[in-house]
Amino acid sequence: MEHQDVLKLPKAAVPLLEVLRQDPGQRWSAKGLARACDCSNNHAHKVLIMLKDKGAAQVVEKQQRVLGGTPTSLFSPTPYGLEANTEIVVKKRKKPGKQDNVPPAPKGQEKERTCLMGGGKFKSEWPGERICDNCKGTPEWKALGYSEHGPVDTSGGQ
Repeated sequence: MEHQDVLKLPKAAVPLLEVLRQDPGQRWSAKGLARACDCSNNHAHKVLIMLKDKGAAQVVEKQQRVLGGTPTSLFSPTPYGLEANTEIVVKKRKKPGKQDNVPPAPKGQEKERTCLMGGGKFKSEWPGERICDNCKGTPEWKALGYSEHGPVDTSGGQ
């Protein structure tokens, strides 16, 4: 595996790599590394796998299951993990609900939406339009007190 001179890691992974580097002869399980870094076992496991994938850590021993437990892998740093300069990579967070491949609809223009009544797709003319024209013509829609153009005053003028 060919390596770069710089090991690029997320900020949360750097303290765990530093613990690995402190005693290169030590073998670390995810649980032991989590305790040493005061983080969750899951986080430590993910970081160890990432370091392994980047060539900075290696599995040195696999322990068998004990009384129905899960097998444990023990990791240690590789020479590359010990010598490479560490660079923190900042990942840009995606906004919730945004899709990478779907551009936002321009304001005031049509957009394809799902009809809340019939479930079919239709072109809405504005963001608040959520019922298709077909459903607006049904007796069920009219029974709710709406016409094709909006609410109907059913109070009898009182």
